[in-house]
Amino acid sequence: MYSTLKNIINNPPVPGNNAVCGIHLVMEKNPDRKGEGGLRLRGNYKKSEAGKPLVTVITVVYNRENTIEQCLLSVLEQTYENIEYIIVDGASTDGTLDIIRKYEAVVDYYISEPDSGIYNAMNKGLSLATGSYIMFLNADDWYRKDAVELLLSNALASNADVTYADANIVAPVGLVYKRLNSWLHDGLYTRGAPLRHETMLVKADIYNKFGQYDESYYIIADYDFMVTLYDGCCSFSHVQQPLLYFRNNGISSVDYEKRQADRVHLFRKLFPFLDDEDLSIMKRHGRLSTDTRLKLIEKHKGKSELFIRSMAYNIADQVIYEKPEHRPATFIRTLVSFFRKALKNFR
Repeated sequence: MYSTLKNIINNPPVPGNNAVCGIHLVMEKNPDRKGEGGLRLRGNYKKSEAGKPLVTVITVVYNRENTIEQCLLSVLEQTYENIEYIIVDGASTDGTLDIIRKYEAVVDYYISEPDSGIYNAMNKGLSLATGSYIMFLNADDWYRKDAVELLLSNALASNADVTYADANIVAPVGLVYKRLNSWLHDGLYTRGAPLRHETMLVKADIYNKFGQYDESYYIIADYDFMVTLYDGCCSFSHVQQPLLYFRNNGISSVDYEKRQADRVHLFRKLFPFLDDEDLSIMKRHGRLSTDTRLKLIEKHKGKSELFIRSMAYNIADQVIYEKPEHRPATFIRTLVSFFRKALKNFR
């Protein structure tokens, strides 16, 4: 039996006064809607139970007929037994919607209508989520069968606001060619997203506290969200296993120019003292050289301890990266040394 057919109830949950999650059980009528369906339209709902909180998984999709079924089945075949699955389709023009309709008797709710972008669709999914925990799964990717169970077990044991895991990068044909290890650290402010967003199991209360994804971003609102949670002193817990398989061919991987523009947008918000020349350097994907980071630290010393601390962390990581035989034995020593020098400049 599919994970979404377990623990069904017939009484609809009563929407609370949440700021973000569970505002709607179904979306308001839309004349441009192409499709809608699922268990909720049949009077079937879910709720959290003692020791078995409801987990909402949300997939947003547009024109992914070649991958959506594998993605969808990876949720339906999860070993955890209290899952609701929400699919938000952006009015696909290929066969995506036909595939979703095949599973409308086991998907909690799906909707197909135009949206204004990925994060508009994700926020729509949040407004439909009634789970105590929430995850997002992209249509190109899929979970290991025990992903939700392992993440939730860790979350309940740690009581973390956010629980995350490692991931496997796969080629378009589905073969694993690299493991992506997650590592949360101060360097995220000036480097890039340190976690794979789809592995993040987030308490619904956290979304209600910190808000929706910022729709002014085209690609990296999930990175901005990670920064917000880290800056907001949320608690994190790490499952050190790869629980996600993702194809490195999504929009965030291929639309380089828009990604760069998003990075400039984020850095302007975090560090308004950076000028256009600085931003042109900072937006580059990947590692900046140690000399470049040191020059930026020197240029802006005394302006932001957060900027100095983040840049120093990435300098230390870069030094160890360039000499992997030293990892991890000298990492802490190198990191402390750079911190001391950088913060001395700051003062």
